[in-house]
Amino acid sequence: MSRGQSNLELHSVDETRYRGFLPDVVVWPRTTEEVSRILKMANERKIPVTPWGAGTSLEGNPLPVHKGIVVDFQQMDKILTVRSDDFQVDVQPGVKYQDMNKPWDGTGSSSPLTLAPTQPSEG
Repeated sequence: MSRGQSNLELHSVDETRYRGFLPDVVVWPRTTEEVSRILKMANERKIPVTPWGAGTSLEGNPLPVHKGIVVDFQQMDKILTVRSDDFQVDVQPGVKYQDMNKPWDGTGSSSPLTLAPTQPSEG
C-alpha cells in the first residue's frame, strides 16, 4: 500500500489528454483473496475503487475520478491455464498482451490478442 506522492501521481494519469485525478491510496494485491478483502472493506466504507492494469489506456479508463483506492494488478501477472485445443487461456488481470503469446511460442500459433505491434513501427 502506498500514499507516497510519486505513486499517487503515477496512478493519476494514463495516455489520454484528461487531467490527472489523484487517488487516496494505491494497493498492489498478489492474490484473489487480497482483492476480495480490499473490495469488501471498500464496499463497507463506500470508498471508490479503480482497477489499474498497465496505465496505457487511451480512453481514461483507469483514472480515479472519484479518488479512493487504485488497485494496481501488475503483480497479478500469471498465466493460470492454457487450453491449446481451444486457444483459451485463463490469466490473472495483470497479464500483458505481449505475454499472451508465450504459451504458443514454438507452435506456429499465436494469441488473437495481438492487437498492435509491441515495437514502434518504422516509416
